[in-house]
Amino acid sequence: MAPLVKKLLNSITADTVTAVATSIIALAALFVSVDQGCESRRHNRLSVRPAFSLIMNISRGNEQLGVFLINKGLGPGLVKEVQIKAAEKWLKVQSVKDWRNALQTIGLNVEWVKWTAIDSGTVISPNEHVALLAMIDTPVDESNKERFRSFLQNVQFRIRYESMYGDSFSEENP
Repeated sequence: MAPLVKKLLNSITADTVTAVATSIIALAALFVSVDQGCESRRHNRLSVRPAFSLIMNISRGNEQLGVFLINKGLGPGLVKEVQIKAAEKWLKVQSVKDWRNALQTIGLNVEWVKWTAIDSGTVISPNEHVALLAMIDTPVDESNKERFRSFLQNVQFRIRYESMYGDSFSEENP
């Protein structure tokens, strides 16, 4: 054995071994702690993630006809943009005025249709249901119901939204 290695091995004491072992254990503990912090942050983001669903009801049952927005996630969702597509044209609806203009453009500005203006910045809470576009609850004749069903089959909605952490999502009905 080389004299330098022999001298080095002779100089290792129990205190040196203890110090090295302590340093290795401390580094391992630091790594585990950092990893757990990252996992905790990931879990926190998922535990408050919104999950918007656009539900279109055109059935002939007793349920209300319309397009409904539901937040099925565990956290609130911040609406960034709402669009309606009719006649191959996307219309942004960011204010009450935009909704009125869009409904007039697509021919649904009538007294038997109700709509909900969701402005940019509106927060949709978990399990909240919003009727984006629906028939009013009062009795409406069958021809208007059929006209509305036909319209709903040719319209699309698109909603861009964010979680409280700023993660962006989009939902569109077929």
